[in-house]
Amino acid sequence: MVTLVKCDLSYLYLEAVNTYTYGSVKKLSIIGTNKEVISFKNIFDAFPRVEWIITTNMIPPKTWIADVCQYQTHRLSALSIEGTPEQIGMLTADEIMPFLKAQHPDFCLTLQIKVKKDKAKHEYVRKLRSSLGNVNLWQVDEKVIITLVEDWYILNF
Repeated sequence: MVTLVKCDLSYLYLEAVNTYTYGSVKKLSIIGTNKEVISFKNIFDAFPRVEWIITTNMIPPKTWIADVCQYQTHRLSALSIEGTPEQIGMLTADEIMPFLKAQHPDFCLTLQIKVKKDKAKHEYVRKLRSSLGNVNLWQVDEKVIITLVEDWYILNF
């Protein structure tokens, strides 16, 4: 696994890292400063064989699902993203199901959604559940677990 901590995340830098690893990066962890927006284009262009992506203190683009689908070259086994409800967005069954089916059969999507300990957290999760509808995620061998951890909900798909 390659872990990048508070680094330049330009394509040129990421490509240089991949060169030093002889193009073998399959697991990537990126830790930012809460100011950088994740560029899935840069990640997948620089690390075409990556199967695991874990991001911490990074801002996901509002189009993160479409970006992953557009730029990935291999099916993912794991993706971890954190952000506020506004950054993660209100997921719908129409977008999440094709996304999940496009990944590895044992794919794990972890969304760490930052919400305050008040009514807002419950409202967001209620809306998210409603937005996902009556989709049976078990049909694609996935699961949904929602737990409260300090100020965060952790959603594992």
